[in-house]
Amino acid sequence: MSRTATLTDPTTSSRKTSNTKQELIAANIKLLIEQLEAGHSDALTHYLTAMSRFHSYSFGNVLEIARQIPTATRVAGFWTWKRIWAAA
Repeated sequence: MSRTATLTDPTTSSRKTSNTKQELIAANIKLLIEQLEAGHSDALTHYLTAMSRFHSYSFGNVLEIARQIPTATRVAGFWTWKRIWAAA
């Protein structure tokens, strides 16, 4: 019996994941376009607000910050937080 016969093809699973991500992105873009055509988009407003606070961060990082704490005004890395709390 061949070992490869029992293994899952990694390219197939990554292709499925990739298609799922692409479908999710396409659905969100479609929703955003519909909201913009209707005259307002809360999602875009929230993103632009977060982007104005964290303009030096990447697109993905701004989305992640806004998703976790939409009202965030400051962010810091692990070592910075550790140093801050050590001093307190």
